[in-house]
Amino acid sequence: MGVNCHMLKIKRMGASIALGLVLVGSLFSSGATAATISTQLATFDGQVNFNEVVLPENTPLTNQFQAQGVTFNGPYYDPRNGNGQPASNLIDGFSGASAGNFQRFGFSFFNHVTPFTFLFENTVDEFSMAGFSNGVLTIVDAYNNGSLVESASVNFGEFLFSNRSVAFGFTGILFDEIRIAPPAFAASLRFDDIRFNEATSVVPLPAALPLYGAGLAVMGFVGWRRRRKAAGVA
Repeated sequence: MGVNCHMLKIKRMGASIALGLVLVGSLFSSGATAATISTQLATFDGQVNFNEVVLPENTPLTNQFQAQGVTFNGPYYDPRNGNGQPASNLIDGFSGASAGNFQRFGFSFFNHVTPFTFLFENTVDEFSMAGFSNGVLTIVDAYNNGSLVESASVNFGEFLFSNRSVAFGFTGILFDEIRIAPPAFAASLRFDDIRFNEATSVVPLPAALPLYGAGLAVMGFVGWRRRRKAAGVA
């Protein structure tokens, strides 16, 4: 009788441990799946289309659009092309002024477009933009707190000869920075109409571990009370 009771206790303990492992496993498997998107966001709570602030041509972009929720490092403001016409009017998908990085002293194999970044004021969970390049593949990386969370290769020159921009973005992840590395020897990479949605809750998954631990503790306490009552009756 004593042996059977002991074995029953071991089985119950094993079941509790197994349940705990399932709960903890579900904790780490419940994260959102990252995805790339090839269309502009239809709904968004933040936007920069570079018409909010008027700047001189070729002004380096830093914090001029901070009020709209984004700061920059590397690109330049581009309201017009060499003919004095709005440069964005030549690219389908752009509207008014735009921004970008482009060769400033004529084409040269030693003078190519350098990388640049977008820094969001708050953590976002999705963004999109319109881009146009005369290169082939551009590397677009999403970072959160300085750590890479997603990367993609994008062909912003897909419609080069038709002057059509290419829409691209990320969704399903948390990030606060976009780093863009144009292709080697590209003469330009322009972008416009940055759209984004700020994350509604920025709580790391491991922060929920105490809740799971508390649940396991309650289960253990209930089991202990039952065993104590059973022993008292016996």
